[in-house]
Amino acid sequence: MRAIRFTDCVSSSLVDYSVEFDDTGFEIKRSHWGYSGWEPVKNPDDALLLKAKYHLAISHGPHAQLIRATLEAVRDGAVEIERMIREEPRKAFKRVLHGRRQKAILNIDRLAERRAIKKIESMLHGQSCKPLIFGEETYLPESFDLSRVDTPVVSLDMVDGTDELEQGTDLWCSAATVYLPKDDHILASFVAVPGRGMYFATGGLVGRCRHRKGSLSPEVFKLDGPSRVERISESLLACYGHKGGRLNAMFDHPGYRDLIGHQLASTRGRIRTEAGNPWIIRMVDGFQFRRPDAVFDLFGQAPHDIVPAADIAIKTGAIMLKMDGSPIRPGSLLRQPVSSVARVPYILANPKLAARIQKSLSAGSWDRELTVAHKGFLTQAVRIH
Repeated sequence: MRAIRFTDCVSSSLVDYSVEFDDTGFEIKRSHWGYSGWEPVKNPDDALLLKAKYHLAISHGPHAQLIRATLEAVRDGAVEIERMIREEPRKAFKRVLHGRRQKAILNIDRLAERRAIKKIESMLHGQSCKPLIFGEETYLPESFDLSRVDTPVVSLDMVDGTDELEQGTDLWCSAATVYLPKDDHILASFVAVPGRGMYFATGGLVGRCRHRKGSLSPEVFKLDGPSRVERISESLLACYGHKGGRLNAMFDHPGYRDLIGHQLASTRGRIRTEAGNPWIIRMVDGFQFRRPDAVFDLFGQAPHDIVPAADIAIKTGAIMLKMDGSPIRPGSLLRQPVSSVARVPYILANPKLAARIQKSLSAGSWDRELTVAHKGFLTQAVRIH
């Protein structure tokens, strides 16, 4: 049998754990510091089982070093972003012209990406693994095609939700995907959310982990998966539309007008004009708050804005659809990471709600009168064309 080890602090004592595994399963053993020998852990609780599976997922396999390096780069990068905006806000939010296209970005976008790439490269120094690493701010020609790449690929978006970060909210995240283009297979997806921890999908395990102060091994939690809400009228919907041009185009879209028509008389239905990784990941983790029941985009987002969280969401039971109702595999969007072809409109939700939203968004012109009652005291006839 093979084994991986990790150390944890249990009741103020240090304990080494050994997860011994083969093709049939695994066994957990432990050894208390200061004592010799190992003893089997009989009837391990769910928390220890999840920890063992987590360490096994990130530490075993031909690409374990790359997966672990990416995980640590995203986790440490998110912590550094929070530190920088707290202690050096002027430096973080300084506007700079970046790269050969002289793209106007915030300084923190550039610094966080460079730091993450350097972290991964340093952790892989001297190893045989030589991945292609790029981020949102890395220049790639639109024709760039990863299907010609033989090595693993790491796609980074260290500040996903720059506007939200600049506005002082926690509706941003740091995200990454480890991808094998040759096999069109996602090895690992990570989304770090401030105040919540690291969401992950790798090695057949999906969840959220969080380091507590003084802990050596993170707590690991299961994800709820998408909500069971099936009616559009009762749903909290999230769609990318917080910029003026996008919002204007949405209201010109007959399918979007049909969709909001389902919520006009509802006291529960809500629409948020934000989407992408931060909102997709909230869709599958209640975390004590009301979460979006569906996330969609009418015009398409860049792969780095949706793939990490979408991969995690699908592995918890969500479905991702195109506007024609056909399914989307998130990995396929990474083949041409900067091409307009990869900016596919999408819907993410539980299967029944996703199908109803798809039917509504693909509807033609909506031309019927609605009577809208607002809090019982306002009634008016509305015609939507």
